[in-house]
Amino acid sequence: MVDPVNLPTQWPDGSSTAGLGYVASAGGRVSEMRSLYISDPYYWATCPARTVTLEPKAAADAGEEYRSWRERRDGDVDDQVEAGDVVSLDGDDDRTTRNAILTALRTRGQARTGVLADAVAAPLPTVSSALRRLEREGHAVQVRHGEWACPTLQPEHVTSHAAG
Repeated sequence: MVDPVNLPTQWPDGSSTAGLGYVASAGGRVSEMRSLYISDPYYWATCPARTVTLEPKAAADAGEEYRSWRERRDGDVDDQVEAGDVVSLDGDDDRTTRNAILTALRTRGQARTGVLADAVAAPLPTVSSALRRLEREGHAVQVRHGEWACPTLQPEHVTSHAAG
């Protein structure tokens, strides 16, 4: 058993060891680790986002999916299933993911992204991208993060949380 109390509080040169700790792996192996010491964690958590990237060798090892994730996110590209691809919905193969999502949303009036993904048997990122497109087209309204409604619903029928 590893006891964090056994970690030194100072390096031999007298500098702080703040950020020193242990990482336990799934196999039970424990390794020492060191992270940056954050003197003001509130500022760090709320400061404007900084782009962090892997070193070139690590990025190459991670592959194209890592190198292009920002472009795919910003461009609403989803190479798993596009919002116009045909998917099966209750045995009806001639419906697209987009139409299936619209039908499921209209049937429920309001639903969470995960509920809609389950209803149309499509990956969550695909449904999320399709919902953002539908919102831009005026066919869906984001009530709050992860909750969507039909724009035809009267405001008094839109709740702050969907029953799913």
